Amino acid sequence: MTAISEQRTHASALPGLANPEHRHRYALNFAPHLGIVPGGAGLFAACAGPDVLDQIRFISDQGFDAVEDNFFSSRPVPLQQEIGHVLADHSMQMGCMLGVTTLDRPTFGLDTAQAQSSLQSELRHALAAAERAAGKLLTIIPGRENPGVDRSQQIRNVIRNLEQLAPMAEAAGITLVIEAISRKRWQDILVADVKEACSICRAVDSPAVGLLFDVYQCQCESGDIISHMEHCWDQIRCVQIADNPGRMEPGTGEINFFNVLAYLKQRDWTGLVEMEHGLSKPGAQAGYDLIQTYRALSDSISGLSRKSPWELLQETAVPLHAT
Repeated sequence: MTAISEQRTHASALPGLANPEHRHRYALNFAPHLGIVPGGAGLFAACAGPDVLDQIRFISDQGFDAVEDNFFSSRPVPLQQEIGHVLADHSMQMGCMLGVTTLDRPTFGLDTAQAQSSLQSELRHALAAAERAAGKLLTIIPGRENPGVDRSQQIRNVIRNLEQLAPMAEAAGITLVIEAISRKRWQDILVADVKEACSICRAVDSPAVGLLFDVYQCQCESGDIISHMEHCWDQIRCVQIADNPGRMEPGTGEINFFNVLAYLKQRDWTGLVEMEHGLSKPGAQAGYDLIQTYRALSDSISGLSRKSPWELLQETAVPLHAT
């Protein structure tokens, strides 16, 4: 028995968890990750095993129709191609991957020919990788601040650099999604405020440039998540979620995910909601518990249950996997 078939057997402990004919229908298009840091494990690695292809099959079995893979472009090309084939076989979508992986220094805030050439080279590499998995979203983090240079000039440089890259992305059918990173995580980040990231998207004014709204980063930096979503709504192309503090699964921190996800549902959001978080507990059971968390949230916001997601979790708190 392979690792994935063994885990499918364990997953069948609850109705619909492994039977494709009874896959859970989520109210939003949730997308588990295959790794959010370089060399990091996928969200369901403890359930499906270390093989990323098995993880995709497991994720599909649980009713999810998309995945996220930040450092997809750093994977070997043959593996990128295999991932693309498995996603296509399961009618799944590839979500966000990094369009520029240089994150530890100034990049988009520079106006030198060398910086522009480097950005174009990285983007061409990412576009080629995205094509192998039919990916349509490339995350752009505008880099770190350039000490001693006027900040407003750096933001103008970000806009100018994006204007130069946008035609490359548009020609490939790709959207560059701009993400703000909280200064509570990276103190020298150039763009920390999601409203400023939104203003940059509006200034570029290209169909190939939009906003990646990260709920966790927004809560870290400023809070007031739904108000910020409302302000940015016309620019949002993807949503990512994690609880705060800790960047772990919903229910482990301070964010009211029922309200946040219900807002998305009420606005008829059909884009991805990427599960860009870790697990607060180790082991396969934590992964199966997470599936139940998302099922409960989904059922609550879609009106399938009048109970809160946390009440539903109490009712379904049965072990799905025995080690």
